[in-house]
Amino acid sequence: MLKGLSFRNARRQAGKYLIYWCSLIGSVALIYAFNALIFSDVMQELSSILNNGGSDEFSYMIIIFSFIITFILGWFVSYMMNFILKKRSREISTYMILGVDKKQIVKMLFIENLLLGASALIVGWILGIFVSKVLESIVINMFHGKYSLSPDFSLKAAGMTFLYFCIIYLIAQLKSNKKLVKMKLINLLNYDRYNENVLIHQTKTKSIMFCVSVLCGGMGIFFFSIPSGRLTDVFLGLLLIVFCLIVLFMGFGSIAQNMFEKGMNWKYKKSHLFLYRLLASKINGISIIMGIIATLFTVSIACIGIANSFYSVMNKSVDLQQFDVSIFHPNESYDFSSYEGYLSETKGVKKDYSYTLYTEEKTSFMKVRNNILSKYLKDIGRDLQYKDYTFAENQFDTFMKYSDYNILRNMLGLNPIKMDKNQFIIHCMPYLADAYKNYIGEKYKLTISDKDLSIAGIYIENFSQYGGYGNGQEYIIVIPDYLIDNMKPLYSLYVAITSEPLDSAYFTEFQKKFDTLENLNSGVVVAGNQGFVSKLRYDNKDYISGKYAMQSTGQAIILILPLFYLALIICIIGTVILSIQLLSENNIIIKHYGMLRTLGMIDSEVIKILKKHVCLYFSIPLIPAVIFGGILVSVFSYNMFNISFDAPVFFNIQIPILHAVAITLINFVVIYCIYVFITYVALRKEILHIK
Repeated sequence: MLKGLSFRNARRQAGKYLIYWCSLIGSVALIYAFNALIFSDVMQELSSILNNGGSDEFSYMIIIFSFIITFILGWFVSYMMNFILKKRSREISTYMILGVDKKQIVKMLFIENLLLGASALIVGWILGIFVSKVLESIVINMFHGKYSLSPDFSLKAAGMTFLYFCIIYLIAQLKSNKKLVKMKLINLLNYDRYNENVLIHQTKTKSIMFCVSVLCGGMGIFFFSIPSGRLTDVFLGLLLIVFCLIVLFMGFGSIAQNMFEKGMNWKYKKSHLFLYRLLASKINGISIIMGIIATLFTVSIACIGIANSFYSVMNKSVDLQQFDVSIFHPNESYDFSSYEGYLSETKGVKKDYSYTLYTEEKTSFMKVRNNILSKYLKDIGRDLQYKDYTFAENQFDTFMKYSDYNILRNMLGLNPIKMDKNQFIIHCMPYLADAYKNYIGEKYKLTISDKDLSIAGIYIENFSQYGGYGNGQEYIIVIPDYLIDNMKPLYSLYVAITSEPLDSAYFTEFQKKFDTLENLNSGVVVAGNQGFVSKLRYDNKDYISGKYAMQSTGQAIILILPLFYLALIICIIGTVILSIQLLSENNIIIKHYGMLRTLGMIDSEVIKILKKHVCLYFSIPLIPAVIFGGILVSVFSYNMFNISFDAPVFFNIQIPILHAVAITLINFVVIYCIYVFITYVALRKEILHIK
């Protein structure tokens, strides 16, 4: 009999708490998908490329995040089991009064939860297959590889998901069983009437706590955002923000009540009093849960923001390199035909060009650059000197032929620049433009081989100038071809735009094909001359780089996907708890909305009030989370953008910061609104019976 009852109850619970069951399915699908990504051929190949056969950092990162998520989901499932137990306390009490043994009741509940969890696990596995393929396509797209859809089931990923799920459910079930066994019948009968323990009863004390929480929030933001960036300050700031969010709602009801009572004219308008009574009674009963949910939302927003910041850095690193392939040869002009032939055979070449850069071993323009860079490093609080980011091969002013310059502009789709034989051009990164304009003035003359040249213009289009070993280190001086003959060749470059997109695997193959070729962006620097550093480890080698040979791409992806993974799970958990808390009060809400309809209010007006009710309820924990989350994201983005690049690469750093914050909040709010809409539809259908 109890087994049949368990099956019936499990089916009923899945229907009654459908949003919880669907969220379990989504969580299982995400856990499976990320575990499948670890064991996929795509990730194994990329890991070997990124780490040159070394450690599997991405796999370890996913496993670490999976354990964190297992802990969070364990708390979530435990909370929901206790919540369902509270709502079913009278039903279970009836079984006990009828003489059913507690052990049998525990067994019945175990079977119910097992059926609910097993069904979520199976459906989650099926959904996870498709989610895993979406993740694979995202990873491959990041590396501009080719993707082919081939749905398959990973037994290893399924096994890991099953293990995590068993840990989650067993711990939650044991905790729930322990609580039920210890509970007396009288306590169980009244369990559904209990709210969380009210720690503070006096209105004045609540108001003080609210003010203290706001003060702690302000102090937390201050400590988190101070320029020193010490870990102790950051950690203290985060602790104060968490304390603020949890304590905030303990005093929120008192502040709201004071404001409401003072606004005599406002509270009697329209449905204000009705909505206030509904919301106040609910929030006062779950103030700590509201604080925890607001904290979860803040963490979710922060994770999405951090992932977006990493993604922005990754994209910017790629965009700064304009050519698909760039091969560097030091000290002289060079014949790149062997490399060109291999590239043409394997990927095809749309446009390519070989050229040489020159120097007079003077530093007039380099000194201007060094002064601006030194000021920038000081302003952002980095303990570096300009020499730490000036490569030995680029320590002098670098010159380019005018003919080479226009050919390169044509390759990049830029308009040609006109210049006569008595002029020169400066092409630099945006942060140097004003400094060079002030340095040159109106009457400046550049003297080369006893020939005076006037400025023809300063241009700031992206021209592969970041990181050195390209078209100068943040700037290049373009002069007429006839004046270059007396200069010393500095290095030569072969650049190409290919017919087919390249990925990191291709650069590895390219490098292995030629004994004379090394990776320029290996992350290794050596001591150069006159106290400068160099990326050239060998004097007799050529060095390859390109859009997707950047190490930052691989390092960024190690954190981007796991952070989105964590953020999604946390967002789902928080919104489900909010939804379930509201939907569980359907009997009370039916009574209140029934009164409105009894008094003659038409259904369209009732729906308007219901919409306001749902939106206000979901906005209460969202508003502080958006405020604190947005601030955390902006501070982190600012620091991330400054730390990731050794020179200012953004025309205005506020723009990418605002972009990161906006994208983060949009991503979060879209997910949030889905649950708000589902909750509203459920309330309208189940409570008001309006189709």
